[in-house]
Amino acid sequence: MTHKNFDLVTVKGRNYYVYRYEGNLNGIENAIVLFSYPEKAFGKPKALRAFLCMDVSLSTNEILDNLKQGIIQFNPMEKYKISEFLNGARFII
Repeated sequence: MTHKNFDLVTVKGRNYYVYRYEGNLNGIENAIVLFSYPEKAFGKPKALRAFLCMDVSLSTNEILDNLKQGIIQFNPMEKYKISEFLNGARFII
């Protein structure tokens, strides 16, 4: 992927390149996955972060501003990581 595939987004004064996927995901009928790099670390594998949200009514900025409201953050370079929702449910990613 190149910069052309990503939108430059500002969150809390910091810039990120963000790619938004919206659609079916492993049995979830409609979900959003955001792939994000800090502006100065674009393309560096260890800088890539991904965020999963199941509320498709939210904008990219709303998701990034409200990460602690039931959204999982994981590093896609780590094959198996357990993340928790605030309600305590666990998921293997």
